[in-house]
Amino acid sequence: MDLLPIKGHSNFDLSLSKRHDGYFVKKTAFRDGIARLKQQAQKQIDFDQVMRKNLLISNFFEAAAVTSSEETAEQYSFFMKFYHGQSILNIIESEDIYQLRNIIDKLFMFLDWEFENAKLEPLDTKKMLDKLESLDAKITEKKLKQTLEVMKKYIQKNKNMKMHMGVSHGDFTFSNMIFSHKIVLIDFLDSFIETPLQDISKLLQEVRLQWTLLLSNEKTDKTKINIGYRYLLKQTEEKLKVLMKKYSIDRKTVEFFYIMTLLRIIPYTKNKHIFDLLMKDIIAYTEVLKK
Repeated sequence: MDLLPIKGHSNFDLSLSKRHDGYFVKKTAFRDGIARLKQQAQKQIDFDQVMRKNLLISNFFEAAAVTSSEETAEQYSFFMKFYHGQSILNIIESEDIYQLRNIIDKLFMFLDWEFENAKLEPLDTKKMLDKLESLDAKITEKKLKQTLEVMKKYIQKNKNMKMHMGVSHGDFTFSNMIFSHKIVLIDFLDSFIETPLQDISKLLQEVRLQWTLLLSNEKTDKTKINIGYRYLLKQTEEKLKVLMKKYSIDRKTVEFFYIMTLLRIIPYTKNKHIFDLLMKDIIAYTEVLKK
């Protein structure tokens, strides 16, 4: 069957096709985006192989299966299995609120697995400062530049710290999860530094800002969604405290990565409402770093 365009939140083209063995999603990049999409496809494949080695994680999670790829001089595409399932917004509107606690329990099981398999390594101060400098070049707002100075000072002050380095999804928000018989993970993202702290920061982005709702054009029961997200935020913060204590993670380090996550998004944010929400949180959590 001919490919039908479908909506996604990434900058790549998505389309749906039907074959004799089922439905597949085709993800395509052109020219400058080819290298990035290749990295994403490989990370998705590699992550699936790593997860399969852990029986508990593979019982509850699955990386969307990459089945094949196509490449020309002008474009690169890969095909992945199409999964039927629900979004977090569907679940909040239609399921018992305690189903949300079950989801958070599973997500923190996943994060615990990531940290369990991570290695404590000396902080790569140069890499961190280089990333902050690259963000500085993209940002014009005075308050954000002040935040970047606070972050640079934080790195310089903590240059002897050690950090958990290891696998991470890279964009661990509900918009990249399909809730089916398992939690199916899609849209893996390479980061300038591979650490489970990246996945914590993205989950915080989700529950603090109601990220999937912000990206959605669907008609929803806003009151019910807000109640659901408040519950998700409460559960996440409680579980996060336990995780930080278990792995001796400093709160300021968590908030540093959270601010970094938002700063990486803001130069590409066209929507004023989302921009204002990002600014509000960046400024608020910058105060945490100053203490």
